[in-house]
Amino acid sequence: MDDARFTGKLCKAARALAGWNQAELAKHANVAKQTVADFERGARTPFPNNLTAIQNALGAAGVVVTADPHGVGVRIAPSPSAITTPAGSSAAEREAEQIFQRYAMPEDARQDFLALLATTRKKK
Repeated sequence: MDDARFTGKLCKAARALAGWNQAELAKHANVAKQTVADFERGARTPFPNNLTAIQNALGAAGVVVTADPHGVGVRIAPSPSAITTPAGSSAAEREAEQIFQRYAMPEDARQDFLALLATTRKKK
């Protein structure tokens, strides 16, 4: 996600979805608790490496930051067992579906990838 769009308020919402307090997020991201607290209240933006660590920790907890023309938000990623793919799908297609669901990728990107995958399989 574009770091400029990942705000302190969004971080706080994502942290709440993960079920963590500020100290827990800091621990999972390997940053100081004060870094999280300052960011969430808008006092300062973390250094880029710390911001990436915070985003990665939230992602590992199953929280997805979404962006579309209407704005930015957070949601809980579906569990892999909740992702459905057509019978007979290859392992690559199932893995792709999980990635598309986890990162809330647009449907047209999903269709383009699956078409490319099908073309690649035909060449083998």
